[in-house]
Amino acid sequence: MIATLNSLSKIKKTTILVLIDLLLCFSSFLFAFYLRFENFLINESFNQFLSFLFCLIVFYIVGFFLNLYKPLSRFFNLDNFLNILIIFIVYTTFVFSFFLIFRIPGIPRTIGLIYPIIFFITLLTSRYFINFLIIFIKKNKKNNSKSIFYGNIEVTSSIYHLFKDYETVAFLTNDKNISESTINNIPIYSIDNLDLKLKDKIDTVLAVGDQNFLNVRHKIESFFLDKKIVFKVIPDVKDILEYQVKSDVQNFNLVNKEIQWDDKLVRQHYKESVILITGGGGSIGRELVLQLAHVNPKKILIIENSEFNLYQTIEDLNILIKEKNISTKIVPLLASAQDLQSIENILKLHKPNFIFHCAAYKHVNIVQNNIIEAVKNNFFTTYDLCDLCKKYNIKNFILISSDKAVNPSNIMGCTKRLSELAVQYFSKTSNSENNFLSVRFANVLNSSGSVIPLFVKQIKSGGPITLTHKEVSRYFMRIIDAVKLVIQSPLVGKNGEILLLKMGEPIKIYDLAVKLIHHYGLTEKNDENPSGDIKIIVTGLKSGEKMNEDLFFNSNSNLTENKDIISVDNLDYDSKKFEEIYRNLKLLAKNDNSLEIDNYFKDKKLFS
Repeated sequence: MIATLNSLSKIKKTTILVLIDLLLCFSSFLFAFYLRFENFLINESFNQFLSFLFCLIVFYIVGFFLNLYKPLSRFFNLDNFLNILIIFIVYTTFVFSFFLIFRIPGIPRTIGLIYPIIFFITLLTSRYFINFLIIFIKKNKKNNSKSIFYGNIEVTSSIYHLFKDYETVAFLTNDKNISESTINNIPIYSIDNLDLKLKDKIDTVLAVGDQNFLNVRHKIESFFLDKKIVFKVIPDVKDILEYQVKSDVQNFNLVNKEIQWDDKLVRQHYKESVILITGGGGSIGRELVLQLAHVNPKKILIIENSEFNLYQTIEDLNILIKEKNISTKIVPLLASAQDLQSIENILKLHKPNFIFHCAAYKHVNIVQNNIIEAVKNNFFTTYDLCDLCKKYNIKNFILISSDKAVNPSNIMGCTKRLSELAVQYFSKTSNSENNFLSVRFANVLNSSGSVIPLFVKQIKSGGPITLTHKEVSRYFMRIIDAVKLVIQSPLVGKNGEILLLKMGEPIKIYDLAVKLIHHYGLTEKNDENPSGDIKIIVTGLKSGEKMNEDLFFNSNSNLTENKDIISVDNLDYDSKKFEEIYRNLKLLAKNDNSLEIDNYFKDKKLFS
């Protein structure tokens, strides 16, 4: 019954209340005459009818004007009572003035006072009755859990009514001074003074954000002895707000773009496929795993060298599988993409149709100081994986690249550009049925390398926010948009192509910092606003950092079947030149010569 009423539209609910009030208005009007004349009807019945019609019309005008029908009946409270009182004061003034001034034959002036008072009482009673009825029905639902709320009484008493599937039988607190008091007829007990009557009434204990709950849980368990009690912990209001902030930042409205996504075509393309994802525990790799699981392929192989990151991906995936009833077989593999023998064994055993290569070192400043490891992990690993794809005739290889690969000014960008060249090299030397692709995109919001989590951390610690230059700008995409386009890249890309995801206009990092400050309800502290909250400090460009990122080497580009993916920089790079670069870097890395590699990369002719 309650569910049926709740499902009604606002107009239908209002119509029901209007009809109830019509009935109450009519009965109150007649009862007023009965009190005055000991009779419901008078001789001048036509005048009586016209008077009622006037009263009814005035009531609806005043009621709608003063929002009588806006509050929900199931949440009737003191504010609603005061609103109704004000409405009837205004209404009584109109009605009494009308009968006082116009002196209608057969209608005494006292009706102008008696009738509104009776109507006020009956209408108020009806609202309280509706509220009581809803609460009563909910309380007596057979599936409602009988619960005790444990925690700070001010918090528990303010939120208990929000838990619709729990009937609150008692409040439990550490404060002995308020024990045996009541709130809304619900008793309060101290943890040291539990009532024996509760033993047969309770099946759930809800603890609200109390740090000491684990310490007192054994007391509660010992009180209920052998009875099976379910314990649930509800976050404190502060924790809920903190979670909301995190949630808001995860969906930070910096980029508002609808991408093209053909769900039917994607499902057909990956149906019965075995998909391998390297770096499946990273932010992009994990999202790729989750989004591919949605399309229900035959098997997903997740390669990750961090046990914790692999665990987090599996946890997220288990939730998704349970919610969406996904039948895809998941194979988590704790391995490094650099371990050529392990990867080869995995390829021989599972025979994947697709490899999405996400594993890479991406933090520019860290990579800048670890040149040899970056070359090994980013470039050599990509080369080796492509070589294995050629050897085992794996149909699709997709490299996750970066805009930093264009005119690279840092080690990370250089290794990514060489990885793109490796993919193009193998596209020319492999079987014509193979599809080697690179997908290039820019900064992904809230990824492990994104600036946003750093800014959030700085804001939460009171500032300052540090950025390298006020004019530095970058391209941004939401992680889910980038991943969905990556998934569609094999559908639209041709062997050897570099695909660029469209990202709109670049955004100044300074503007991003200011917007994020405002997102938290704060203001920037500067010379114009010395009383602001968060200061922004400019530290100067770091080694290898560019003011603006490029997206391609030349402006020649081709459209694809997806409006958000374009084909760029498909130059005929000299294969012999690439082989020489590979040999030279192998030798330099073997000799552990970081300085020579750094100098070698300064020759920009290597990359175009």
